[in-house]
Amino acid sequence: MPATAPVTEGLDAVNDNGVRSRGLTLATFRGMPVAAPADGVVKFSGPFRDYDGVLIIDHGGGWLSLIVNVASSLRAGERVQLGQDVGRALGPLQVELSQNGRRISPALIAGSSQSLSNKAKGG
Repeated sequence: MPATAPVTEGLDAVNDNGVRSRGLTLATFRGMPVAAPADGVVKFSGPFRDYDGVLIIDHGGGWLSLIVNVASSLRAGERVQLGQDVGRALGPLQVELSQNGRRISPALIAGSSQSLSNKAKGG
């Protein structure tokens, strides 16, 4: 998970406006550190449409993390490592995880982010 905070909304939850959640919402506060959920390469970082801060990380093998409501100085093409500081929350974070376009709840694999890494496994 990109931050240590309680989950306030889960995958597929429906809000008062009838909008279905595409990931998790974490109860982060403005300025809270945000970490890379796994090793990867930044695909996008910056404002997008109505969002002040969006960060997309490609973890390889079809895995992507999308973090919404984060201020980050990272640029597309930069490599990140599991746990690396990638920015600051602008309020509650929305976190989406997908593999080959299929949304997966980040909560299901929390703590196993190393398996998303595209680094060579050693032993």
